[in-house]
Amino acid sequence: MLTTLLGVAAVVCAIGWLKNRLALSSILYYIMWAELPEPSDEEIKYCAKKVAQRVLHIKDRSEL
Repeated sequence: MLTTLLGVAAVVCAIGWLKNRLALSSILYYIMWAELPEPSDEEIKYCAKKVAQRVLHIKDRSEL
């Protein structure tokens, strides 16, 4: 019973990982295909911060 439950959990996680990998690869392929310029380190840090705030539902206190 426990083995079946863990197997199902592993399959669900694998499907989620695959969907995430395909989405990220699609975005990266589009950036290369459209010949968009590479973002600077500052732009990447800013975007990573904004995405983390959105995913974790954290309000940006600097905009108050």
